[in-house]
Amino acid sequence: MKSKTSLFNKTIFVSNIKRVWPFWGLLSFAAIIPSVFIAMEKIRGYGIFSIDPMDIKHMYYMFATYGAPFIAFGSAMIAAMIVWNYLYFPKSVGFFHSIPISKTGLFVTQFASGLAIMLIPYLIGGAIFILTLLLIGGGFSMATFVCIGAVLADSFFFFSFATLIAHLTGHILALPALYLAFNFICIALENIISFVVSNFVYGLVYDMSAKTGFLTPVYKLLSDVDVYTRYTEWNPNSYGSIELVEVRLDHYEWILIYAAVGVVFAIGSLMLYNKRKSEAAGDVISTKCLKPVIHTVYVISVTCLLGMLLYYIFAEGVTYSKINVCMAILCFGVALTIGYYTGIMLLEKTVKVFKKKYLTGLAVGAVLTVAMILCVKFDAFRVERRVPKLEQVKSVDVLSINDVTLVAGRDDDLIRKTIDMHKYIFENKDVVISRQKNYMDDNVYYGSLNLIYELKDGSKLSRYYPIVLNKNMDKEFLDKYRDFACDQDLIELILHENDGYEISDLNYDIYWLHEDAHSYSDRFTPEESPDKIKKMCDAIRADLRAGLWTPGFSEEESVAHINIEYKKLDKKTSERAYYSYDYVYVEVKPSMVNTLKAISELKGVPYEQTEKEIKEYLDSFNEGNYISRGYDEDSGFMVEVYDITE
Repeated sequence: MKSKTSLFNKTIFVSNIKRVWPFWGLLSFAAIIPSVFIAMEKIRGYGIFSIDPMDIKHMYYMFATYGAPFIAFGSAMIAAMIVWNYLYFPKSVGFFHSIPISKTGLFVTQFASGLAIMLIPYLIGGAIFILTLLLIGGGFSMATFVCIGAVLADSFFFFSFATLIAHLTGHILALPALYLAFNFICIALENIISFVVSNFVYGLVYDMSAKTGFLTPVYKLLSDVDVYTRYTEWNPNSYGSIELVEVRLDHYEWILIYAAVGVVFAIGSLMLYNKRKSEAAGDVISTKCLKPVIHTVYVISVTCLLGMLLYYIFAEGVTYSKINVCMAILCFGVALTIGYYTGIMLLEKTVKVFKKKYLTGLAVGAVLTVAMILCVKFDAFRVERRVPKLEQVKSVDVLSINDVTLVAGRDDDLIRKTIDMHKYIFENKDVVISRQKNYMDDNVYYGSLNLIYELKDGSKLSRYYPIVLNKNMDKEFLDKYRDFACDQDLIELILHENDGYEISDLNYDIYWLHEDAHSYSDRFTPEESPDKIKKMCDAIRADLRAGLWTPGFSEEESVAHINIEYKKLDKKTSERAYYSYDYVYVEVKPSMVNTLKAISELKGVPYEQTEKEIKEYLDSFNEGNYISRGYDEDSGFMVEVYDITE
């Protein structure tokens, strides 16, 4: 038996591993499956698995990025429950602490046991995988060691985290609950608060960007650590004709940062363990100073979620960004009371919580709740009225009927118009809010404006405004918004000319038919029909400059629609490897004569015939003889037909 001064007990270590062999054995079996699959594939001669060094490097990095954090997150919790379960039962605590080994030595032994349980499947599966690669012609590379390092770092961090949680509680079932809670509490609270506030602040977008993501390790590792790949497309006209030429692991420093944090967690766990009393077994929270923190987080979560639910049920107008102060105070006050007392019940393990000593905390919570509601009502933090200045803007995405990005320096006039429109909408928000209840009425115009500013200080400002206006009562507002949304310079940018984007596909659907052409659609690609694409785009621009194309505002029935797909090449390399895409949707109206003439010419029919067919279609449509679709066996296309009543 080891002495009191020993820092490691081999007997306990081996015993811990032996008694849970089904757990790590099952994981080891799962880890072997990829190697068996690769080996059988090679034996059968399928050749699906590539042994190209770049492909193998990519595979290692992908596992280090997405596989290792996810596996470590789950297995660490189970391993911690296995090796620290004795802390939660008085008899077990007494037995382990009677063993002639120091508490530090016992902690080190248990900690090493947990890590070993997590790493044995990696050791078995990884060794067989590497051996399989060597046998089929693969080899070692730096990526192998990077992957091993990522596995070790992630496993160490998450097990240290789970160990710390294990020493904060005295109940075995509380360990997984607290582990999950502490892993996601920051990002969850941020999203809960953002959701609640966005419902009451006009224009504020529910932000899921997770500014506190770094406090949620599994989220940060899966979202920020990334694998950069670069391909060469040696035959752009053939799908799959690409070759991987570069792979690297980006933002890997987060793996190292969390590993360092894991050291801090391990030391903190040891300190808690040395001070832990045997009587703590059975307590949900064994550390007294942590109870107020847990209670506060619980109360905030319940108040926000339950308060929002009650407000949705009992208050009218929550979706209209106009807060009813009295109803909000009532709903969130009820939620606060429920959250406050149920939290105490869970922590104290009793229902006898309605005592005077708890009233002070409830009063403080009530004051803070009322204060926050009033701050939102009167925009105390100037969130609602915030409009950036021109000199602060680096770029702005205008997402309306079609989407466009305006860049400072190139599009200053359009950015200034965007800012002016932003101010005008905010200043007239009461008009929009009052109309939203009647957005289904025939005389109501319904649209939206989504603005995403990228500011020069690196921050972003997002606002979303539904535009709901009465066509008769809000003519000035509607005219101003129409002038902005249909600004020719703005739409010219939407159509991408000389900005690096190229058309990769253009297709259109027509809603009318004639006896010689049954197909309702046609499609062009730049490789096959560059002249036809140019003709169509020139016609759309001609209608725009003549004021005939006013996206989203024409009262005419649509007679066709055109979809244009743009693809932007990566100018950093000579290969056509990286693309960003944009899509433009054009509703064709009868007044867009240039576009309709282009369609007629492309279909090989006189424009006069097209005019006649459109008139027949609209007459039939207006009489209620709506179009229906079917399959035309001769053309192989879907066709649209309508019944012309004689």
